[in-house]
Amino acid sequence: MPAVLKILDENGRFFDISAICRVPKLIHPTDPNFRIRIDAGGIDILTSPNQSVNDIRFSLDLDGYGPFDQKIGLVSMLAYASKKPLRFEVHLEHGKLFGGEVSDPPLPGDWIYQHAKVGAHICDLLGPQKSSEVQTSFSEFQKNVADMHLATAIMQSGSLRFDGEFKSDVDEFELLIGYSCTKIGSWSVGAIYQIDHKARKRDRLRQTFYFGNPKIVKSFAFKQPISSLEKTLTQELESIRLEATAPSAIIMDGNLTTWWRAMENGEGISIDIE
Repeated sequence: MPAVLKILDENGRFFDISAICRVPKLIHPTDPNFRIRIDAGGIDILTSPNQSVNDIRFSLDLDGYGPFDQKIGLVSMLAYASKKPLRFEVHLEHGKLFGGEVSDPPLPGDWIYQHAKVGAHICDLLGPQKSSEVQTSFSEFQKNVADMHLATAIMQSGSLRFDGEFKSDVDEFELLIGYSCTKIGSWSVGAIYQIDHKARKRDRLRQTFYFGNPKIVKSFAFKQPISSLEKTLTQELESIRLEATAPSAIIMDGNLTTWWRAMENGEGISIDIE
């Protein structure tokens, strides 16, 4: 029967993972060998009716396909539980079935922390239903991580610092606006982000900008080519700038992914203010 595995994330909110509750039909619930199984892809939980036995097993297949929320749920559970004991709950349609705790699971590598954060952000953009329907693998998800890294980092940290050398003084502005998008399964997903410009420091040609209070202005998830969504995002971004009551800036034509790759490669960065 359908179930939901809920884990408490770093921000104190529950992340839902689609699962299946499997109950043996040929073993009576009073039998000592009776176990309830919760199958959430790479997360497998076995428990007895009185919860005297809780056995949690993890399996990570980098190339295997499965529901997106289960892939992200797996790396999230491993990442969160590696830092402190992680509470989880299993819910059925009629209510909570049982709960438990997991701590110090074996980690496949530090990459799971970044995958968990980016994955949770994309799940927020997709919504629970699409997140449980989209099929992907960890190997394919690596590109999604690269595409959405900067947007996720801004939303997670709540702040941003950017510095560089400019040939002339940069005009005053109050908002930084940009977009980021990626293709996962058959869905193109993305959002327009806005973050307030809080302060600036000048040191000859070098200027440092400080930003805070990021928010998602609009988010999109469509079954269409990524080029079509990117066109929609650029049009929406321009409309938002035209309607803004305060001067705004975009970097690298507003594409946060292009900006991130330019920084990674030590390339020049353009800024436009209006």
